[in-house]
Amino acid sequence: DYSYDWIDIYDGPIDDSQALYHKICGTTIPPTVFSSTNELLIQFRTDESVSRSGFKIKVDNGMSEET
Repeated sequence: DYSYDWIDIYDGPIDDSQALYHKICGTTIPPTVFSSTNELLIQFRTDESVSRSGFKIKVDNGMSEET
């Protein structure tokens, strides 16, 4: 339900950048997000009506560890 909290993900540093995902919410895990540059903007939107556990995100810079 988009009337509560959601996140938007943009391919760049500003919200005029291309939207990769718009209004992600709920319990469904979206596909992996890849940026065309080294920057992503993740905006959290809330209606502030209810406080519960929020979103979880995992970030990987794509660099492999050297051994």
